[in-house]
Order: sequence, then C-alpha cells, then structure tokens
Amino acid sequence: MIFYLKTWSDILKKRTKAILGFLLILLVILNLTIPSDDDYYEWLEDEYSIQESEELYHYNLDGTQIFDLSTNKTLYGIFAVRQQNFKYVDNGKVKTDGFSSTAFKEVDPDEGLTIRTLEIGSKIFPMKKDNVLWEILS
Repeated sequence: MIFYLKTWSDILKKRTKAILGFLLILLVILNLTIPSDDDYYEWLEDEYSIQESEELYHYNLDGTQIFDLSTNKTLYGIFAVRQQNFKYVDNGKVKTDGFSSTAFKEVDPDEGLTIRTLEIGSKIFPMKKDNVLWEILS
C-alpha cells in the first residue's frame, strides 16, 4: 500500500489556489455592487428632479436649464463617491469676436447645486458639504 505524505509545498499550493480563487470572486462581487451611471441618473431625477437633456452636459431642473460643470467619481472597490457641480445656463448667448458661447447665471453657493453622494451596493446616499466622511474620502 502506498501512502502519500503531504508536503509543505503541496499544502501551500492548495492554500494559494484557494486564496486566489477567493480574491477573484471577491473582485467580481465588488465590481458588481457599485450602482451604474444609469442608476445614478435615475436617482438624481427622483431625489432632485434633475433630468438629462438631449444636449451634452445639459440638464433640466424644474423647467430651468442647468449645466454640469464637473463630475468627479472616485471608486474605492466596494463603494464610490461622486461630486457633481451644476450652474444655471442663461437663456442668451454671448457673442465675442464672431463666436458665440454659453453664458452662466451666478449661483449662490448656499443654494446647493453641488451634489455629493456615497454609492454602495445598490444604494445611493446624499452627503452634506460639511460631512466628516466626505472630507476623509475626498
């Protein structure tokens, strides 16, 4: 009868395969838990009544056109944080040297057209400007 003695290298190989398999499954799960951009824009419409416009970076807020000045999204594996800054678009165009450009109305910073969110799982949570967690993550 042949007896097979497990060596340390056999044990380490099995343990390494198990750990790598676990990490692969964990990475796939983590990648699937962050809400998609479509989920975010549906949430934005439900929470703030901000709807996407047909023009690039333009949105509608209660019949007023707003412009997305910047969107910053940072992924942290199992969650993400996003900051989106909006400005009101003036109805008129400004003409300078034969070129027309979009004019923006001034927005009071206390009005809150900067939207910050924490996205984890299938949930999206709004964050306040003075939130300690936001300061740590950004």
